[in-house]
Amino acid sequence: MDRVRSWAREELNLPAAVAESFADSLHEEEITGEGLLRLETEELRMLGLTKLGHLKTVTAAIEGLSTGSSPSSSASENAAAAAAAADAERRRVHETLAAAEREHAESIKTLGLVGYLVNTLGVAGCLAWILAVGVCVWVFLKSAADPVPHKDDKANQ
Repeated sequence: MDRVRSWAREELNLPAAVAESFADSLHEEEITGEGLLRLETEELRMLGLTKLGHLKTVTAAIEGLSTGSSPSSSASENAAAAAAAADAERRRVHETLAAAEREHAESIKTLGLVGYLVNTLGVAGCLAWILAVGVCVWVFLKSAADPVPHKDDKANQ
């Protein structure tokens, strides 16, 4: 029973009170090593494990026992692999963004203002922008060519 208590405290890293209670429950219910490997989550709850974190830890440790791997080494290996994968993904995203920024800067240099507008606004947006500028120029030229007569101008005629 001491081996079960030390396993629950040291390998599973359960709080001392939870480890003691769990070990006592295993002893009272006469659960052996083979029986431990077959315990389901609901049965672990009946043995006094009520916290989800404790249930997940014990379940993973039991699975580790059945496959022959140590739960602590398996967890640290999984954490290291997850950290390496996350770091690789972060580098990949960073490199992709940097390449997109370089490509965008090159396209602006190469295409000039019109190319930049087409690239950012799209063809329809660029045509709408050109149309709006054209209308403004037309209104300006029209008003310069046909000024509105003032009442003083009518009196002189």
